[in-house]
This record gives sequence, C-alpha cells and structure tokens, in this order.
Amino acid sequence: MLKTILPPALIVAALGPMAACSQLDDIKGALDLADNRDDFQSRRDALSARSNTAFSAVPDSGTSTYFGEASLGVGSQSQGVVLLGDAELTVDFGSNTVEATLDNFGGFDNTKEYSDYTGSLVFEDGVLGVDRPNDLEAQIVGTLTGEDYTVGIDAFWEGDLKGTPIAGVLGDTDPSQSTFELNGSTVPGGIMIAVSN
Repeated sequence: MLKTILPPALIVAALGPMAACSQLDDIKGALDLADNRDDFQSRRDALSARSNTAFSAVPDSGTSTYFGEASLGVGSQSQGVVLLGDAELTVDFGSNTVEATLDNFGGFDNTKEYSDYTGSLVFEDGVLGVDRPNDLEAQIVGTLTGEDYTVGIDAFWEGDLKGTPIAGVLGDTDPSQSTFELNGSTVPGGIMIAVSN
C-alpha cells in the first residue's frame, strides 16, 4: 500500500546537504535532522517488515496512542523543502476513530538552508476500519511556517495497523487526493507517518 511520497529529485537536493552545511545553525539543524531521520527510517523499516494486524487482533474497545515521526516533502528540486516532525496518533477502537497531531517540524530547502517550522498538522475525520478492520484513513490539514517558506496541506492519508499484536501504524498520503502548497503555489508533495507503541 505504501507509495513513493516524496519527489525523488527533492530528496536528493534537500537531504544531501546534511554533510555540506557551513553555518552553525545549519550544522546543528543537520545533526538534529540526521538523528530524527535515523529514528524515522528505523521505525518505518521495522513497521514495514511486519504484516498488517490480523483482523481478529483488532480490539473493539479501548484506546491506544502511538508515537513516532512524520516525513514531509513538498515542491521540486528548484524550489522545495524536506521536513521531519513528531507524530502522535490515537486510535479509539470503540468508536473506530483516529486522531493525530504532527508538529515540531524542521528541515532543509533546496538551497541547503535549515529552518524550524511552527504550526501543526492534524487529522480530520479519522476512521479505523474503512475497507478492512485494520486500515485507517484521515484528512491531514494545517499550515507550517518556516523562515522562507509556508507549507499548506490538505491531504488524504491512508494507513494500516501493523503487527499482531499491534506494534504501530504506518501510512502515507495519496497524491491524487491531496493538495500541497508552497508559499501559496500548488506543488507535488507527500507525507509518511510511522508511529509505534
């Protein structure tokens, strides 16, 4: 189910600078982002290696909260950003609803400059058990503001409960049903969320 969510040219342009930063803020940002990127990649890979949760293992009551990271890329090689942030996702198994907050984003633009981003992204209309007992979907909405860029997001996200028993949630946005804006202009983009208990 997982799709390619970040424009490949943008990934190369934005993540490559981590070893090439010359300014103190950019170096600190690169180190922090590198740590967060390693955490995200480890969590993503661990969840991806697990099967989706068995239907019979999905509870019908109670709530669980999962923590991890969100990876966000918008734009192109000539103008774009790649960001990482914190993700907190709560599933209410009794009401079959899903809530999430994605915040504390930071990352690089294509000119190799690091910036922290204020604001947060949230789930709207999050649902558990859309087509199967172990799938989830939601609309991710919000605005993130950095030093040079403002990112606006209205994106359709799909995910799966992973592992039996449930170890976490992994999912990403559907480009055909999502809108990403960079400084007011519509651009390609994507978000992947990897959270675990």
